[in-house]
Amino acid sequence: MGINIVTPKYTLDVSGSGNYTNSLTVTGSFLIASGSTNDIVGTSLPMVAGKIAVSTTAVTANSKVFVSYNNYAGGGGSGSLYVPSTSIIAGSKFGITSSYAGDTSTVNWFLIN
Repeated sequence: MGINIVTPKYTLDVSGSGNYTNSLTVTGSFLIASGSTNDIVGTSLPMVAGKIAVSTTAVTANSKVFVSYNNYAGGGGSGSLYVPSTSIIAGSKFGITSSYAGDTSTVNWFLIN
């Protein structure tokens, strides 16, 4: 069944926003599509000197940003990842920093607004 879609590709295929007043239960995989300018999940490019800026219009001043190593390439050191609150520019980008200045890893990130 398609909602706002002429030719649905799935059992339920919705084009637009959804609103749930109760629980949403997912049995199986939960996929969040990425690849656009308003992503809420993604993988960074390699950090340069332990830092990388991530562009997404989805980030807000109140966003919670979760980060984890995707491909650890610390170059001989281990760092802790964090997102300085001062690096968040609402509607534009945020920065990821490693406590190891030589870190060149890629980082997975996820926003909750």
